[in-house]
Amino acid sequence: MNSFLSTSTSSSIALGFSGNGSGRPLVKPVFFEIHCPVKEYQTKPFANIQNYSYTKEENEELSDTIWHVKLTLCDDDNDLNRIESIDYLKSEIDHRLDISFLAKLFIDINELDKAKDLYNLIVKDLPSDHCDRVSIKTNIGTIHFGNGQYCDALKYCRQALKINRLLMPKDFITLSMILNNIGHAYNKLGNYLESIEYHKKALQIQKKFLIKNNLGYATTCKHLGVVYDCLSKHKLALTYLEQAKKILEKYLPEIHPHIGDTFNNIGEIYLSNNRSNEARINLEKSLEIRLESLPTDHPILSVSYSNLGYAHDRLGNSQKALEYHNKSLNICLKSMSKNHPDLATTYNNIAQCYNELDNFTSALFFS
Repeated sequence: MNSFLSTSTSSSIALGFSGNGSGRPLVKPVFFEIHCPVKEYQTKPFANIQNYSYTKEENEELSDTIWHVKLTLCDDDNDLNRIESIDYLKSEIDHRLDISFLAKLFIDINELDKAKDLYNLIVKDLPSDHCDRVSIKTNIGTIHFGNGQYCDALKYCRQALKINRLLMPKDFITLSMILNNIGHAYNKLGNYLESIEYHKKALQIQKKFLIKNNLGYATTCKHLGVVYDCLSKHKLALTYLEQAKKILEKYLPEIHPHIGDTFNNIGEIYLSNNRSNEARINLEKSLEIRLESLPTDHPILSVSYSNLGYAHDRLGNSQKALEYHNKSLNICLKSMSKNHPDLATTYNNIAQCYNELDNFTSALFFS
């Protein structure tokens, strides 16, 4: 925004100006909430003009009909990582300002219901032989991943694969991505050998037709690392994940969520290998990146807190472990359905912590 904004410190006044959209059905009202950490900056890039305002009571934040956008003020000198991430996001958005990209953005910030509504809107008028059905099926599968519905995720990924082979047989980038997603679904369902098969198919395509060491290749390496960790092949798993991290750090901003994911995966391998302190270091780095780049109630943060709980439990600090598992639970309750498998796991982790602290009443309550 390269212009002056008229704002208010009163949320009710701001909402009054935004309106409820009833007078303009094709336009969506947007309510902006701007966080200004002024203590971090030498100068204030805003001024209170209440005494000069025509309407002094304005003191120049929601409803279902208004979009709520939260912004954080950035400074060129103090927020280099954030600015680098913003520039990367801008490059991703260029030439993709359509409703499908908005739906994908909703997936990234865990607004899964909104994403699904948009995809249903798109697909309603889409011809059955339209190539966009491939990405829509793939992304609906991603929504089911987020909801812990792995069988449904696999179903939509297989549908995407069928359409891709029919309509876009030479689109190897999309093909490798779909194969990766199918492999990921099999991993979540505990079918590790099938998972490896699909990930290696994706890897072969990427090596043969695509530029090696690109982001898709890194994603495949990361997924293979996770599966091999599940099979207790920790050394091989770590090799794949370190390779993925090296590529991601080359092409992505320092605080990109994908890099945070990789640090988390490496931490999980160290946990599996009983190297708890190394696990803690990588998991703390992952949490730091995720807190910088994701909404505070994003479900992936519950994984970070949960894993740090495991690490501190292994290090003999049950009280600290309990604190992390409780943080994980708070996010799960906000962002997941009541029947999500991760929620049951979190309750069990808390019960184990209470049991180790000899608080058997609380342990029984969470069991």
